[in-house]
Amino acid sequence: EGRKVKYIWFNLIDYTDDGFGASSYAIVKYDVENEKIVGRIDYDLDGNKGSYQAVFVPNETKDINKVKSEDDGYLVNIIWNKKTKKSNIQIFDAKTMSSKPVT
Repeated sequence: EGRKVKYIWFNLIDYTDDGFGASSYAIVKYDVENEKIVGRIDYDLDGNKGSYQAVFVPNETKDINKVKSEDDGYLVNIIWNKKTKKSNIQIFDAKTMSSKPVT
């Protein structure tokens, strides 16, 4: 049996013709225990950006005893700009869910 998790993160998908059902416009943090959304990062504020999947990367990867909390880490996301046809990596704080990238 697996270990229960406190949080899951998922992308909100753009199902318009421009999004092709594969591009997302935001990341949501969901509290599994309390069954509610506890954070949201919108990164497509101008309608020109999309992403495919944010990946959670924990701060601590070597010693599980040093993990401060389950959401102690980052969400790494590749953002595609439809207008400029360029991508960039944006890294967000998974605990605070601030929409301002950390880098």
